Amino acid sequence: MTDRKFLEIFKRYTPTGERRAVLESATGLDVRYCRDPFRIEADLYFARRQDNRLLYAIEDELCKLYEARSFRIFPKYPKSLFSLSVMPEIIAEVFHIAAEKIHSPQQHQIQHDGHNGKCVLFHEKPPFPVSGG
Repeated sequence: MTDRKFLEIFKRYTPTGERRAVLESATGLDVRYCRDPFRIEADLYFARRQDNRLLYAIEDELCKLYEARSFRIFPKYPKSLFSLSVMPEIIAEVFHIAAEKIHSPQQHQIQHDGHNGKCVLFHEKPPFPVSGG
């Protein structure tokens, strides 16, 4: 893990407001990349859970800015932040990653009934934006 901050490494990205606050709140960073095709992955360590949709929006902006095939942010959180109540969000993230990996953003949709923690899978459009190509 590097001591450098995300915005120190990715200097061309100059977000404001909530996007900047999220990236500045990261307590650690690991970066991996591949040159051909150009892909970037960043593990960002946070003390509290972040809004995945905001992270997806940041990924999309970074992907365009750096002309990468994909730019993925993998948030890392303390184990103490997890319980069964966040399971639907975790499953949605797994499908987000899987859809991106197989380049099939129309494959799955997840619905949470909000009462007993069941997730229902559908073969339709996912409930989140899929970045990359």
